[in-house]
Amino acid sequence: MKSWLRLLIFVMAFQMEVRVKASSANLLQSPEGCLNSQETCIVKVTEKPLHLINEKFALHAAPETVLERQPLTGWKLMKGTLWVEKGKGLFFETPFATVKASKGEYWIVSQEDKVWIRNMSADLQVVLRDGRQVEAPPGFQFWVGGFNSAAATEYGMIEPIPMKDQITLWYPLFRGSKEQFAARLHHFREDWGDLVEKSSLIYKDQVIRKVAAIEESKQRVLEGQRREQAKRARIRELFRSRVFDR
Repeated sequence: MKSWLRLLIFVMAFQMEVRVKASSANLLQSPEGCLNSQETCIVKVTEKPLHLINEKFALHAAPETVLERQPLTGWKLMKGTLWVEKGKGLFFETPFATVKASKGEYWIVSQEDKVWIRNMSADLQVVLRDGRQVEAPPGFQFWVGGFNSAAATEYGMIEPIPMKDQITLWYPLFRGSKEQFAARLHHFREDWGDLVEKSSLIYKDQVIRKVAAIEESKQRVLEGQRREQAKRARIRELFRSRVFDR
């Protein structure tokens, strides 16, 4: 039996009773009852998972997650764990990046100094605070952090989603049977294919882009130096002409 399957069986056996009891959420809402209105609403998930499901979206949040619904601009994940099972047309603001997908599902896990973004099956668009975009194919994750000394948003290497960790996050929020969960898990693993081989290609692409960015930065510096030298030459020539060409 594969190690991930053994882990799955263990997690399901350990968490089944907890998950059944946590099928509905206890919420703190500000203003009170605002989820049933169209106004701006801040929601804190307390002891049990939150499931927000309608014909347009399906969102699942773990306990201790804090969300802000902004009617005109989307959602803001202030902290915690959010599973976007369906969210076409929605975008989610986080402390360090904005996330959107036209289809598919993904996860956003906000920690104190990082936000982890995991792409399960989405056509994912991630825009960093400095305006750059980062792409991660299905089966991969990366983290986003704050600004560095060069005023650029920090982000980590694109890497395969760690399945053991993903199962422990996913199963408590999954609303189907254990057989359905196992089927969904198997579907994703089959759909993702060989993540090791894909990782190698992604790593090579990232190295090429990084080298290109370094070279571009060097060229900008050299161009600046050339412009400065040309400016100084013009000033010297102007000074010489004023002094000697009278």
